[in-house]
Amino acid sequence: VAGGAFMVWYPLLGALTLTWVMAVVFVAKGVFEVMMGVQMRPQAGWAWMVAAGIVAILAGVLIVLGWPTVGLYTPGILAGISLVMTGVTYIAVALGARQAAA
Repeated sequence: VAGGAFMVWYPLLGALTLTWVMAVVFVAKGVFEVMMGVQMRPQAGWAWMVAAGIVAILAGVLIVLGWPTVGLYTPGILAGISLVMTGVTYIAVALGARQAAA
């Protein structure tokens, strides 16, 4: 509720703060994806998981490096790239699991 009220009263500052939070979330997401990929290493699709993690970490770092000047449009672009990469990873892992089960 406080975050929403902050966005209503101070939209520019709220958008920039949201950008910073997204950067932190991307880095954390990337670290966990890399760790999960390394743990599932003998299974098919592990490299895609690590690659998705690296892309997420890079997205977070790029947001931080460009902040605040690119803080209003970059998160959407980088979020899209990261989400597409994560989707491809999950498809690769699912296909690998299907082959392992057969």
